[in-house]
Amino acid sequence: MRPEMTRQSLPREFKKAEQVIFARTEGEDFTLLDRKVFNLLLAHAYRNLKVQSVHRISVEELRRLMGMGQDASNERLKESLERLWRQKIAVDYRDDVTGQNHTLRCHHLSFDLCSMEGGFLDYAFDPLLLDYISNPKVYSLLSWMNVGKFRSLHALKLYEVMRMVFGRFTPSKTFTVDEFHSFLELGGGYAGRIDRVRERVIDPAVKEINEFAEFGLEVDYVRGGRGGKVVGVKFSAVPKSAASISDAANLAAATTSIRKRGPRDHETIDMFSGAADAELNEPLVLRSDTMEEAKRMLGAEGNAEDEFTTWQREFKGKQRMLNPDEMFLSWLGLRVKKRDDDRFTGVDIEALFVSMVPND
Repeated sequence: MRPEMTRQSLPREFKKAEQVIFARTEGEDFTLLDRKVFNLLLAHAYRNLKVQSVHRISVEELRRLMGMGQDASNERLKESLERLWRQKIAVDYRDDVTGQNHTLRCHHLSFDLCSMEGGFLDYAFDPLLLDYISNPKVYSLLSWMNVGKFRSLHALKLYEVMRMVFGRFTPSKTFTVDEFHSFLELGGGYAGRIDRVRERVIDPAVKEINEFAEFGLEVDYVRGGRGGKVVGVKFSAVPKSAASISDAANLAAATTSIRKRGPRDHETIDMFSGAADAELNEPLVLRSDTMEEAKRMLGAEGNAEDEFTTWQREFKGKQRMLNPDEMFLSWLGLRVKKRDDDRFTGVDIEALFVSMVPND
């Protein structure tokens, strides 16, 4: 099948499936360059994943976006592509029907080395992997502008996980020490040395994420009993500058001015969703973990499906301006606060929510 040239502009954000983020290397370790190349190729093909199997990007554009410059050779890039093709990865997943856990083994992608001599890279994702990256149920919403800045593989991998939980009602991820070692694929020199892991891995990664991410990252160490040894690591994603929801009641008295805008061109690419209005005709579906968070927020007396229906009705046409999962949970958080916090009595939650949504 002859590849088609996809649109040259990258989407503002793209989804990376949870299973791919946590995929384990079998054999030679992947490098920071490998993970960045895969992320970039995924972002480049993102809008066309469901309509074509082979994608094409110019080598010049690939090098420019990777920050490789024009004078260097393509050898490092070719070596990275070779690893993404050659090395097997193990992807864990749960069967939706039986609930059983399984593992599949595949490669990241295939590519045509000869096409690079003509100035283009033709590539395709592994068919077994494609099902997850083209229709992820749980994912991290990434921006190449952010992931392209990272300088270490450990920081980038941890960022992808924390971006996935940022915006949830409980935006944290806890690893046991063994799970953390396995996820970051730390060598034997770190076994039993949490002090070394903290000094050489965790502290630098947290510093880097706090520099580049759209959220702040905090870390706590879980001990086994009072004064016991460290048995786990808990990471929490926190807003960098936004006022906490607990202070939102103070905004209720403020006058909110919302700009009036003219008719929208349906072919215009939306800066938040990364797609034109004409591409957004499919019914809005939230991630399964988003609905689980909603159920937990509401408790036994609430109904997450009813709240989702209300949100869609109240903000019809607005949900796709930003990540709908985060927007829905933010709105629901205000609703729960009004229900449980006397300070929110009389607050117009819908108006308050609209005032907090950035205008384009």
